[in-house]
Amino acid sequence: MPIIVKTPTNEIPDEGRHHVRITQVKELGMIQTLEGPKEKILVVTDTQQLDKQGNPRKLYKRFNRTIHAKSALRKFVRSVTGEEPGSEFDLESLLGREFDVLVEHNERDGKTYANITAIIRPKATGQSQAA
Repeated sequence: MPIIVKTPTNEIPDEGRHHVRITQVKELGMIQTLEGPKEKILVVTDTQQLDKQGNPRKLYKRFNRTIHAKSALRKFVRSVTGEEPGSEFDLESLLGREFDVLVEHNERDGKTYANITAIIRPKATGQSQAA
């Protein structure tokens, strides 16, 4: 009997606004980049949009493993939490955080990727809104 192996297909979220939850923060170790080797972190979020198997479609965001003042990771943490992360930050504290994102598709080498282009934090509760 033949043993069939298929390439997995990763269904990406549609373009537009999505509500997401951070489900994983992983250390990727040293990755070769155009600027040389860099330590990288991967943040995985689940969207509410489901794939054909009924699983949440995922968004992946890689960062350099640094929280310096001009880093993309610092900007991401500040956007998600609404607070400055300081000189040290526990990335696992982001697990379970929910927020909205804007997703755009980009094509590279014949493959389409879903990229987070903006983060929209939920409004703080208990604040009065002007009528």
